[in-house]
Amino acid sequence: FRFHKVLFRIYTNYTDITDLPSTIFCDRLMKEYETLLVPGSCFDIENSLRIGYAFETTHLRDGMNQLGKFLAKLEQEAR
Repeated sequence: FRFHKVLFRIYTNYTDITDLPSTIFCDRLMKEYETLLVPGSCFDIENSLRIGYAFETTHLRDGMNQLGKFLAKLEQEAR
């Protein structure tokens, strides 16, 4: 086991796409796209996500691609 130093953290709001609570958003993202983000509600910042990066760039790129697909799906559901 090796500890990684987090290189950065981003908090981002998604209310322009959906009004899902952040725990439900992150739960669906994990179940549907096998991508893990931290709900903003864990930090008293509801309707937001925390993205932390400390691993290979490919992991971040893959995760952001999966997040993009999920956001597109949510946009379709909202129509």
